[in-house]
Amino acid sequence: MKFKYDLHVHTKEVSPCGRLSIEEIIDQYIEDGYSGLVITDHMRRGYYRKCNKEDWKEKTNEYFYSYDRAKEYCKDKDFYIGLGMEISFKSDTNDFLVYGFEKNDFLENEWMIEMELKEFYNKFKDKAVIIQAHPHRERGSKLEDINYLHGLEIFNLNPRHNNHNDLTEAIYKANPTLIATGGSDVHKQEDLCATGIYTDKKITSDNELVDILRSKDFKIIGMD
Repeated sequence: MKFKYDLHVHTKEVSPCGRLSIEEIIDQYIEDGYSGLVITDHMRRGYYRKCNKEDWKEKTNEYFYSYDRAKEYCKDKDFYIGLGMEISFKSDTNDFLVYGFEKNDFLENEWMIEMELKEFYNKFKDKAVIIQAHPHRERGSKLEDINYLHGLEIFNLNPRHNNHNDLTEAIYKANPTLIATGGSDVHKQEDLCATGIYTDKKITSDNELVDILRSKDFKIIGMD
């Protein structure tokens, strides 16, 4: 049996660009036979402009709004909800998917967005998996120094961007020790269930997700 998971999902409750509620998203993924998804709402200045809280703890609790709702919504469902984020740093227009953080990691690292990638990677490289999202997207993205990344999102299927996935895949093939992931980059209805990963092992926790990503014991949906 194959278990399917989407690693790149945004919600309207937290990401300013999101248009779907977390319940709408979950319902469609269950209907399409997925076993779970990871919420990767934007951790960037746009979120803080939208968030009306001043205190970091209050901001963080509001950032968890969709995740907390998802966990409650799925408490009686056999469906994994992963905690992730898509972070953008101080002087960088690039986006990075981070898997493996716990809520305390958010609370204890005030203003993470004021870091640079190198600083963030050196601090959290053993704790988390850090993947550059859509590194060759036509507008606003460029490939970062792979020495400060665990991997690359080589298969981003957001239909409103030219992601040049072929260029990212070529970088991965030249550097096969990197982790290669795929994600639907969900913002709207048309984005749902486009890709993700599948595994032979059922994922039930964020630690298991990190282990599977690090071991590369998965395949990308649609790249068979």
